[in-house]
Amino acid sequence: MATITTPPLAPAPAAPSRDGVGEWRAGWRVALRLARRDVRRHVGRSLLIVLMVAVPVLLLVGGNIVFSSQDLTAAERIPYAMGQTQAVATYSGGIQIPPQVEPWFGYYGQGMPKSDLATPVPGWGTDLATHAQALGALAGATAIPITEDGGYTTIGRRQIDLQVRGVDAARYSTQTQGIVRLESGRWPTSSTEAVVTKVGVFHGLPSSGTLAVTDRSGTLTTYTIVGVGEGWIAAYSLQPVDLITLPAAGALENGVAAYLIDRPTPVTWDEVKRLATYGLQVTSRQVILNPPSREELALPDGVQSMADNAAAGQAITSAIMAIGLLLETTLLVGPAFAVSAARQRRTLALAASNGATTAQLRRTVLAQALVLGVLAALVGAVVGVLGAWAVIRWSGIYRPDTMFGPFDVPVLPVAIIVGCAVVSAVIAAMIPSRGLGRLDIVAVMRGQSVSPPALVRTPIAGIVLAGLGAVGVFWAVAFTSGAERTWIDDVVPLVAMGGAIMLVIGALLLVPMVLVLAGRVARSAPVAIRMALRDAARQRGRATSTVAAILGGTALLSAILVVAASDTAYRAKTYVPQLPMGQALLIPTTQMDGSLADPRWTQNVTDIAHGIDPALQVHEIALVDVSRTGGAIQKPIGPESPMVMPFFVAVRTGCALAQALDMGAPIGADGPPDMSCLSLNGRGMSEGRSAILVGTVAQLVQTYTLDATAEATLRAGGLVVAGDKAVTPTWTKMPEGGWVPSGPILGQVDIVDGRVSLARGTATYGSEAGPTLGNVTTLSLAATPVPAATLNATDAGVPGPAFHGMTMVGALMTVETAKSLSLPTQTIETRIFDPRGPLSAEAGAALSQSFADSNLGWFYVERGFQPYDTVLAAIVLSFIGLIILVATLVSTALSTAETQSMMGTFAAVGATRSTRRNLAAAQAGSLGVIGALLGTLVGFVPGIALARSFTRYPTESVAYGEYTQGAPALVDPTVVIPWLQLAIPVIAVPALAALLAWLAIRKAPTVTRRLT
Repeated sequence: MATITTPPLAPAPAAPSRDGVGEWRAGWRVALRLARRDVRRHVGRSLLIVLMVAVPVLLLVGGNIVFSSQDLTAAERIPYAMGQTQAVATYSGGIQIPPQVEPWFGYYGQGMPKSDLATPVPGWGTDLATHAQALGALAGATAIPITEDGGYTTIGRRQIDLQVRGVDAARYSTQTQGIVRLESGRWPTSSTEAVVTKVGVFHGLPSSGTLAVTDRSGTLTTYTIVGVGEGWIAAYSLQPVDLITLPAAGALENGVAAYLIDRPTPVTWDEVKRLATYGLQVTSRQVILNPPSREELALPDGVQSMADNAAAGQAITSAIMAIGLLLETTLLVGPAFAVSAARQRRTLALAASNGATTAQLRRTVLAQALVLGVLAALVGAVVGVLGAWAVIRWSGIYRPDTMFGPFDVPVLPVAIIVGCAVVSAVIAAMIPSRGLGRLDIVAVMRGQSVSPPALVRTPIAGIVLAGLGAVGVFWAVAFTSGAERTWIDDVVPLVAMGGAIMLVIGALLLVPMVLVLAGRVARSAPVAIRMALRDAARQRGRATSTVAAILGGTALLSAILVVAASDTAYRAKTYVPQLPMGQALLIPTTQMDGSLADPRWTQNVTDIAHGIDPALQVHEIALVDVSRTGGAIQKPIGPESPMVMPFFVAVRTGCALAQALDMGAPIGADGPPDMSCLSLNGRGMSEGRSAILVGTVAQLVQTYTLDATAEATLRAGGLVVAGDKAVTPTWTKMPEGGWVPSGPILGQVDIVDGRVSLARGTATYGSEAGPTLGNVTTLSLAATPVPAATLNATDAGVPGPAFHGMTMVGALMTVETAKSLSLPTQTIETRIFDPRGPLSAEAGAALSQSFADSNLGWFYVERGFQPYDTVLAAIVLSFIGLIILVATLVSTALSTAETQSMMGTFAAVGATRSTRRNLAAAQAGSLGVIGALLGTLVGFVPGIALARSFTRYPTESVAYGEYTQGAPALVDPTVVIPWLQLAIPVIAVPALAALLAWLAIRKAPTVTRRLT
């Protein structure tokens, strides 16, 4: 019997080994190649995405470069501060000081400042030359004096305030390179020659001829201009100067004198510490470039962390802005990638039917985002760098007063911005790519692709997150910190940010449900609206991205509008006029910066006012200020040199003259300040209710509505004084040191037999406690008391109870009396008014322009409460409205391009161009309205919370005598919903988008007729 045998089966081939990393790399390589092809194929869509990502990138990159080029580091400041020398030194006035590495930022070494007397510098002398000689001998170097001074010049009626750098650049041209630079002409060689800088020419100085300059001591010098150059003062910010002269001797008293230390060897940290014991603050090139260790510096607690935080400040700020860029770009570009993914559905379905995995399909979409994101970020960064360079070059030519250092590209902030831009594009594409995991291949191939059914848990999660976020935002905003800081204070900012994020995420999770509900509600709507909403409900991926972009912009806008409207209503409700309606005031520029004013200032103001309208009246308001005379205050110039100051004070009964001058001295060794002798003080802006105001009799009587007795006293050369008693506050000692009063500190004028006792002379303040008096003369003036509120009423000669919060009036004196007593005065402001009624708008505008052209000061006209600048509000509304409009139009344009085949079907069955236009308009308008409504509701939460927080505290007291001890009582918050402004993003912007979409449908689709 035959046996049938079966040959053995060959063993199955072994499965090929999988190289996961290799497959991943190969997959991304193919995806990126396809993405590059798609970018070139669809140039219009690619350019749109690149533009939306690149524009914010170039703005942030350019802004960082401009900031970095303007914000100089300590090393970059070296040539501006010390030229080519080894160090620069300043003298502190005979008191030991702590050594510093960088005086521009205030980081001290070796503890905080001391009050011990410095070791005298041998041969210090009293002038710049002997100072330099003594310092050179002490440091083993050549000491070169340089000075900083100020002053003013007048050209016509215009007063030009000047910054003056004093340096002997003709003798020390090499050493001073960097501090000054000569462009044409020569350096000054005498005390009456000067070089004008490009900044000075920009400010209006002549580039040749002569120039009369009044310095801070009041001395007039006529300079011959011998050249044009540049010069700088390295303070906390780098300041360009207007004039370069030889070192000014007056800078010892009225400016700043410094000394360059020029020698071959560097000035070490040990030498810096040694010279500090002589009262010399030395900034060394060597120490800045090679700073000592933290252990050597012995920094106080917290100082090093402050320095570290300051160093990282720009990077942190850039990171925050980059995160905002990420959110903005993700919302704006999201619709474009959603539509792009929808356009590729058929191609992706074919790939999936041939075995492509979900990961490979997602790579196809993400690769496009990666290519476009990198391209856009690089384009934006390059354009930002070039734009910043152009801005800096333009500023150097046309705005020399804007100071820039070396062109600086901050690598870390720019890298953060570029990286976030790329990440934002990838995240924007990641959302539609997630839907490819549920791609219905059969439906897509049949042309019936719709979004998968929405998950029930999604809107529930959205409601929960939005509710928790709203609660968190309201709690964080309403939280009030206690007397002592706890861990809750640190958590509040995190809760606020987390709440806001949860609120937005929750609202976005609700969008699909809202689209489905809108599609169902629109069953009875017109055809175009019904089809648009049904299409949005069926294609939720594309529509959700569009609604999310609109929601983000509208939420921000609605929050801003609610806060602005509420704050405006609150300020309008609590507004107190600073002047009688229609009157104006002008505060001289010198009053704000402390410099001297042109003696013709008041006359110039009067001439301008009468030139505009001869009927206008100008009233000057001035204070007695004995410290404003040239050289009145003598600064110490050596360890044993005291400070000498003139005085003019009223002496209260039972008070010694020294007590009236040494205000604030403690009562006992550890007691509170002694203010019991506070009275009138002729030192301009003095302590509360002690200023002496000067004016003509007519002005004073009219302004303060004085009676006949007070008027007679003024005419007789007497004073009208505040008759209220002094307010004695309760002093509380703070745990960290110092004393805090329970209320305002107000002086008192004692009238004995109808007269006030006054004294004048000089007070010398040395190292010992208390002043030494000299040249004392006493006098008594007739006085008539009036209520203090009369001299400090809101509608009186100065607005409010104080000169803009700086002082209170204690007495009135006539101009004639001040002159007869040889009392110098300081002009505080001028009042301009029309006796016929309120100042007209035309006159106010002409006065404002004329005063600005002449640089005479700050001008203000009382017109009642004025809301926020309408131009600024229009800019904000327009910008955010533009974002909403762009997001809507991008989605509409791309979706219209996607539905071209459907439009062909419409045309084949008889649809007209109007029908197609109506459908496109309905798509744009409906999505715009839905996104704007949701965004408005989301923005209401932080907007109302912030409005309640901002408007629950009372405004600062402005009526005389009002004062609230401790924390002010809360008031009912003011919340205003600006419905009219909100109609712009909710109605106007979607309507505009619908109109543009309607106009965009211009040609009929191509339809092929079947012949058989």
